[in-house]
Amino acid sequence: MNTVDVLADVKSSMTQRKARRYSEPGRGRRIRCPEEILRDIRGLKLRQRVSLVLGDELLKDELEQTIRNSTVNGVTRADTIRTFQDFLIPQAQPNFVNIGGGIGSAGTGMVVLPVNDIKGNGTTSYNINERQLRSKLAAVYRLVDLLGWSESIYNHISVRLSNESNEYLINPFGLLFNEITASSLVKCDASGNVVDEGSTTLGLNKAGFVLHSTIHEFRPDLNCIIHVHTPDVIAVSSMKCGLLRISQESLVVGNVSYHDYKGILINEEERESIQNDLGTENKIMILRNHGAVICGASIESAFHDLLNFMDACETQVTDIFQVIKFSFY
Repeated sequence: MNTVDVLADVKSSMTQRKARRYSEPGRGRRIRCPEEILRDIRGLKLRQRVSLVLGDELLKDELEQTIRNSTVNGVTRADTIRTFQDFLIPQAQPNFVNIGGGIGSAGTGMVVLPVNDIKGNGTTSYNINERQLRSKLAAVYRLVDLLGWSESIYNHISVRLSNESNEYLINPFGLLFNEITASSLVKCDASGNVVDEGSTTLGLNKAGFVLHSTIHEFRPDLNCIIHVHTPDVIAVSSMKCGLLRISQESLVVGNVSYHDYKGILINEEERESIQNDLGTENKIMILRNHGAVICGASIESAFHDLLNFMDACETQVTDIFQVIKFSFY
């Protein structure tokens, strides 16, 4: 091979390497994933907002004056500060995930709504106790749905705001459990009259709230009530024996009351019957052929008892099925 051919081969090889270098990343380079690119874009948007504020003299002066007044005179314009905060801090985009397993749950591809969506001026509309209770109650609605214990829009979970106000929070009638947020909860009085409709205009299911108000009125020590009627709970409520002490969870929940459920409460006699059947000690009452109400002094304690009660019902139904199954062999 002569010198001309060698030079031609070298030139061709260099041209190919150069073309490959410009057309594709080198072996030592890492290709950036879409998440990193989106994160950089969000960072650029954040810096753009800050630059916009710093570059606008009027907006900057107003922000400085607001902070100065709040520092000297106390937080008298907290809503204004939060408005600036909402403008400067970009909100996270919702993710698409699988939600819930209950009847009427969202299923695949549903956008996850934030549980605690109270921000900006909304934080000044409620005191700290109500904001915390709203967030906790909304979280319980989501957990019940994720565990597959919701049933479209017909279950209810309520919490007492305080013994002094005699007001309660409950879900708006029309939203699925995976759609409940802290701001959407309805505040009502003991008679079911809406005091604050929240961020929706749906109101509440008065007929469904009667059961809750009956227990809240009779038992001031019970501040949270969870009403469920899943297949396992309905099966146990239909058994003459009731809840059997055959599992650890059934022992944890303690004594259980029973009530012959007659449907929607329409008279005072039925209310008195529920109160008498529940008694002054028990926190769980099985509604015959319907479901159960699980109560607690707090949202946390009621949900803890709910977990154990649901496990106890599932264990009992499974055990009875196995007995029936093997009795035919």
